[in-house]
Amino acid sequence: MTRSGGGKGEKKKGKRKREEQRQTPEKAVAFVPPHGTVPGEKTETEEETGAWKCGWEAKCSPIGSVPAVAAAAPLPFSGPKQPQVAVSRMVIRVYIASSSGSTAIKKKQQDVLGFLEANKIGFEEKDIAANEENRKWMRENVPENSRPATGYPLPPQIFNESQYRGDYDAFFEARENNAVYAFLGLTAPPGSKEAEAQAKQEA
Repeated sequence: MTRSGGGKGEKKKGKRKREEQRQTPEKAVAFVPPHGTVPGEKTETEEETGAWKCGWEAKCSPIGSVPAVAAAAPLPFSGPKQPQVAVSRMVIRVYIASSSGSTAIKKKQQDVLGFLEANKIGFEEKDIAANEENRKWMRENVPENSRPATGYPLPPQIFNESQYRGDYDAFFEARENNAVYAFLGLTAPPGSKEAEAQAKQEA
């Protein structure tokens, strides 16, 4: 009696199919939020199924589980905070006359302002020709011993804030002696000729 081999073939096919199913990983089903919803909110469908939305592309946790929270990146350490100290800077004020008819006065004014600009010394121009208050203030604050024998003091007149420092002749003499910063009431910058001269005198 001849037996048909169909039964054995069917068994082998079924066994091979079960092995393939065990080897094939299950595909994760991504949660697709309904149209018009906002990330982070829970919809009615999610309440029924127990799914939580944790972003449009993130996987959601099952029922009863706590959504995973990403750890915040640590802030960079910048060291202890240093107290802020207000630094007051002295302002050099040069009183000039922009519309002076004297060529000599104009040249002296340009000489003083050009030196301050070249050495990056902060200053303010106070024009006595265009502002009567500047004219009045300059005349009142030049000391008696620095005033001319007759008439009013002529520009340029130099002040450190409200402290009188001198006129052009005093400025010119200080520049010739490498002592302009001392004349202005300022500290000479390191490496300058004036700073080196002061160091030699103190040594």
